[in-house]
Amino acid sequence: MKTNNISKNLKYLRKKKGLTQLELRTILGYTRSTWSNYENGITNPSIDDLITISNFLGVTLDDLIMNDLHAREPSSGKLHTTTPLRSSVIYSHNDVLTVTAEPEIAYLLNEVKKLKEDIDMIKEGKKT
Repeated sequence: MKTNNISKNLKYLRKKKGLTQLELRTILGYTRSTWSNYENGITNPSIDDLITISNFLGVTLDDLIMNDLHAREPSSGKLHTTTPLRSSVIYSHNDVLTVTAEPEIAYLLNEVKKLKEDIDMIKEGKKT
């Protein structure tokens, strides 16, 4: 049976992207304890979370879960990912953005959702 490499790969890929735990979990919308538990192998992300995380980190689910990416890294120091680095993209107003295509948008959408919920609670007089 193959080993689950999720926790090791999450930490490795986060560092490879040059992100702190705080930066990554803020972008993806996880609490400190949840992300720490993922990286320390205490708990594993749900399937939906694995999909979001793998898309953001630019690796396949199979690589994230089953392969030791640090051990597989080519000697060039570059990791082969599913999404190449690219410059900024300008979208027209008719374009549809998805979390898969633009994982950074997940953070913004999550923040907008929280703000909307706060506004709704204020309107209903439930929040002071």
